[in-house]
Amino acid sequence: MPIETEEWVVLFYRRDRNNLTRKTKIGKAFLRNNDVINVCLEVLPLVNEHGECWITLAPYNPEHVEND
Repeated sequence: MPIETEEWVVLFYRRDRNNLTRKTKIGKAFLRNNDVINVCLEVLPLVNEHGECWITLAPYNPEHVEND
């Protein structure tokens, strides 16, 4: 039986020097058989001024453009 895979884009949000929110694609995530989420990061995000690092999983879209 084939493994069903759901795919997401991993996004990192940050504020630029003009205090605008920017997003950057930093990897992919895969849900396999509704059981385990595997995340593959292409880069490591930096922490913000509060020592936090927020990443978001968004549904995969082949037309995803950074900084929409």
